[in-house]
Amino acid sequence: MKTRSFLVCDDHALVRQALAMTLQRACPDCRISDCASFSEAWELAKAASHDLCICDLSMPGADAISGLARLKAIAPDLAIIAITGSSNEATLQGVIALGIQGLVSKAQSAETIEQAIVIVLEGGVFIPVDTLQFAITVKPGPQDWLCKKSSSLTQHQMRVLQLIAQGHSNKEIARQLDVLPSTIKFHVDGILERLAAKNRVEAIGKFLQTGGIFSI
Repeated sequence: MKTRSFLVCDDHALVRQALAMTLQRACPDCRISDCASFSEAWELAKAASHDLCICDLSMPGADAISGLARLKAIAPDLAIIAITGSSNEATLQGVIALGIQGLVSKAQSAETIEQAIVIVLEGGVFIPVDTLQFAITVKPGPQDWLCKKSSSLTQHQMRVLQLIAQGHSNKEIARQLDVLPSTIKFHVDGILERLAAKNRVEAIGKFLQTGGIFSI
């Protein structure tokens, strides 16, 4: 079995150590590299392939959005979980719109972060509602093509999109809604088509760009 390789990026050594311990609990045989700035993260991403990066949004070298954008440009296939202490709506929406796979608050427990790691490694998306603290409604706004497409989502599609944003897989959503997994796949395909999104992560980002927001 392939050994997982992880990249931990945070400018506080104690936080890096705590995140490394969490990664080791989720994946005991993993290899972990760490750094304290965006510039170091870019160099490490260039130097080696990693399965997952856990990245603080506030580090030396760049702002959150440009720092993550360059990291994704260097390693397009790298799964990223962003760690944040910020509640700034514009920053969070911009970060999610980049197509990251996870977003967790520094205030959340190690167990929650470990859950995010497992979900993302399995190909899921972990964007918990209590991190964003916004409501999953489409607010009135400019009638551009994104607004028109997202406002045309059906009630069932909106519910599925909400559960996707919480990190649930199709099978888990099917169990929650008491339907067949094939039904959820049908709804997901419809969501991607209506939002002109390539994947689930991009669908969440495009929905947020319309003024649609997630929360408890």
